[in-house]
Amino acid sequence: MAPLLLLLWLGSALCTQELVPKQCLLGPEFWCRDPGTAAQCGRQQDCKLLEQHVPQDWHVREQALSIRCTICTNILKKLKSMVGDDPDEDSIAEAEDKLCGVVGRGLRRLCRYVMKKFKSKITEALQDGQDPKEICISLQMCQESPPTQGGLVPPSDVCDLCLTFTSLAQPDLQHVRPGWDLGDVMNSTCKRHFGGSPRCNDFVSTYQARLLQGLRVPQDPLTTCVDAEACQVPEESAQGETSSGIDTWTWP
Repeated sequence: MAPLLLLLWLGSALCTQELVPKQCLLGPEFWCRDPGTAAQCGRQQDCKLLEQHVPQDWHVREQALSIRCTICTNILKKLKSMVGDDPDEDSIAEAEDKLCGVVGRGLRRLCRYVMKKFKSKITEALQDGQDPKEICISLQMCQESPPTQGGLVPPSDVCDLCLTFTSLAQPDLQHVRPGWDLGDVMNSTCKRHFGGSPRCNDFVSTYQARLLQGLRVPQDPLTTCVDAEACQVPEESAQGETSSGIDTWTWP
């Protein structure tokens, strides 16, 4: 009973938290994924408290592809675009110092956390010619896909799958030409990134019509998935959100 009361208390605290990224409204399961997310949501102490009082089997499950992987990859894609294909140590150092100022307000704190903790490893990896996903795997921010899958492993949770799928599909939809079927583009996203996984195909079949409405306009993946009813934001938080000036994450 004590763990349940603790979770309810943490959830109710969302109502009084202002000026946080919209994703932080998803509650303790999102806050406590990793130290960087806890720091961005301003919930370090809450996650420590949850760690102390919640039994082991209540802990947040590991995701095959988590939000932190998408964030890490996007941050390093921005860094790589700043340093080019043949960077030297000076150009990397200069770009790293500027990086967290250009990735967008929502990612800034997490960017600083990643760069402070992994700066030397990132510098070395860029000089070795590693791509952003490889670097994030080496930093344990992403999980390597099993070789038998032929692609990424779709998360089992529908909200996590929606967030991941949407962030991958948005670049594909930017290149759609007149006359192309958007549904076919979404199916090709499943095939290319998830090896044609039945779970991904079922997700597209279920949510395609609702997702297309959100993917046609520039907005962050969480907003798209909430509009598609694949993710839910606590009602108490959603009611106070419109006038609070909440910052949403910018996806480079």
